Amino acid sequence: TGTTPQNCKKRTNEKFTSPKQKRRRKTREIYNSIFEEHDQVVLKRNILHYNEEEEEIHKSQISTTTTTTTETTQKWTLRPNISEIVLPMILPYLKVLQRAQCQLVCHAWLLVVRDRGVATTVNINDASSFPVMKQDDTAEEEEDSSRRSYLRGIVKHSHSSLVSLILNDFCSLVPQDLHPALPHLRKLQTLDISRCIKLTNATLELIGEHLSNTLQVLSIKGLRSPNVSDEGVVAVCTSCTHLKVLDVSDIRLTDTSGVSIGTHLTSLVALYMRNNYCITDVSVDVIMKNCGKLNELVLWGCAQLRHLNFGDANDSGGGGNLSSNNRHESNNSAMVGGFRGNDEGGFVHAPYTANQTTTTTTLACDKIVLLNLWGCFRLSMDAVSSMASLRNLKSLILSECHKLTDEFVVNLAQTVPHIHHLHLRYVRRITDVSVNAITNNMHSLYSLDLSFCTRITPSALINLLEIRAGSLSELRLYSCSQLDVDGYQSQQQNGMQRRRPAAGGVGRLLLGAIRSRSQESILSILDMRDCGGVSRIDRKPDEIFERGMVALGFEQKIPGFFTRPARWNTRAQRSIIEHLLATSEKFEDERGMFTRGV
Repeated sequence: TGTTPQNCKKRTNEKFTSPKQKRRRKTREIYNSIFEEHDQVVLKRNILHYNEEEEEIHKSQISTTTTTTTETTQKWTLRPNISEIVLPMILPYLKVLQRAQCQLVCHAWLLVVRDRGVATTVNINDASSFPVMKQDDTAEEEEDSSRRSYLRGIVKHSHSSLVSLILNDFCSLVPQDLHPALPHLRKLQTLDISRCIKLTNATLELIGEHLSNTLQVLSIKGLRSPNVSDEGVVAVCTSCTHLKVLDVSDIRLTDTSGVSIGTHLTSLVALYMRNNYCITDVSVDVIMKNCGKLNELVLWGCAQLRHLNFGDANDSGGGGNLSSNNRHESNNSAMVGGFRGNDEGGFVHAPYTANQTTTTTTLACDKIVLLNLWGCFRLSMDAVSSMASLRNLKSLILSECHKLTDEFVVNLAQTVPHIHHLHLRYVRRITDVSVNAITNNMHSLYSLDLSFCTRITPSALINLLEIRAGSLSELRLYSCSQLDVDGYQSQQQNGMQRRRPAAGGVGRLLLGAIRSRSQESILSILDMRDCGGVSRIDRKPDEIFERGMVALGFEQKIPGFFTRPARWNTRAQRSIIEHLLATSEKFEDERGMFTRGV
């Protein structure tokens, strides 16, 4: 028949191959082709293709430059693989765990995911991407270990992409969980390790050593003082000079750290130093002198502060001298910001000597927008004189500054009339004189807190509500016992002090002041809780006052606390629009100057 043994074998195989086996063979071939596509890193192997467009451009350039014909070298480029192009586009839409699992598909995907990282932000408070702590106490240790291992894995696979690492209140975090990853986080900009009580100075030293070029936001609030001290904070300050936000609250720091912050971190925009009661005027003076970009300064609970030196507004540089007793700065190399070291490792004011050169110390802190001095009860009366240089100050908190009197508030209202938010809680020495000064001078006042100020009378508050109706949106009078809101009068009966209802209380007077300017008033929060010295249990509300507040749109979810949606009158809308236009014009002018300079 003319058939060969090979043909017979081929016909025999085709004869005994079922359709089902043929389908399986086709499916197997498809799977093999898919995995071959993933296994081949085409962009990094020797599979090339000829680029015709670049060759034509190359020929045209040669013909225009030379008349002689030469052989042109062919342009070869790597051919892109579909998976390597599409995968980076899909990764941002996947969850963290899904990105990590993509590394198990093939070697090509492993390289792509490793090159771009698994996560850009790791936040321990995000329940969607981080295991939630169980409420069962018996499983708490196991849950902590699983969270720590999960954290180590995520950070390990995100060395090339991690920008923000938020680990606040992770009490079980130990240095071994964080230290191995710090040298590899080359893009990290934000680090929050607040209240991670097991971390030590070694952690801060590693941060200063490896994150000095990229780190901009650092929060080490609440780290315990035996483990973290001035040594670690100084290591961070001397290395991470690009820091813009620093939070060192609730750490027992001294002036050694404060002077280091002011000396090295000149790019700071926000500094939070709450409850650092060992910080003195020495640190604050150095910070005010060098940190010219500072917008927010929180010194809450720094009880050793006695004066504030923001400079003199009459100086050409917007600054002044360091203090009335220290008007010169020494040229001695041992001096740091006008202060010399003492035997205990701290800093003290350097006395003036005849061999010192006379130089005026210019302060550059006129960009401060928020200043929090809550609890600085040793603050003296002359601190207000230096606030004249704070031209951009909008929020000032002076609560629990017990030495302040009407004289301070009157000078403050005349010196810094552009304040929007003023807190005077627990400043018990102020009277109607202070309230009237605020009313007459602070035309842009938006919120005022007078809680626990027991010497203020209704007449000053009525004047405030009528004159500042177009700008005042929040007024807090919590526990002002002299304000009998519900209209009770004290009487002596049978040797006991009793209270009986009267014809009307302070609440009706304030209601009348708000109602008289109802069209212009933008008041949205009025806090009158526990006014009049009556507790919530014994309180009998004035129904006329409450119905009047409801008629004006207020809602009372808590007894004595009235709120309504924010309102904007024509004057407020006009001022906002003018501010936006002025800001945009300033931006356009700056951009035009930059363009002309280029």
